[in-house]
Amino acid sequence: MVAVIALVVAAFLAAVAAFHWWAWRRLVADALPRGSVWRRVATGTLMAGPLLMVAAPLTEFAGAPH
Repeated sequence: MVAVIALVVAAFLAAVAAFHWWAWRRLVADALPRGSVWRRVATGTLMAGPLLMVAAPLTEFAGAPH
């Protein structure tokens, strides 16, 4: 049972990573010139999404105050 849960979690994380890579490719890499400030801002914004998606439940579970 633990192996099945681990496989499901791994598949979910792979799907989220693939989506964010695809979104970065289409929205940032193809649209903005290399080395520009806007490209760095857009990359940081797209990286913040999955980090916040993981951090929000973890801080709630840890009992952080609102």
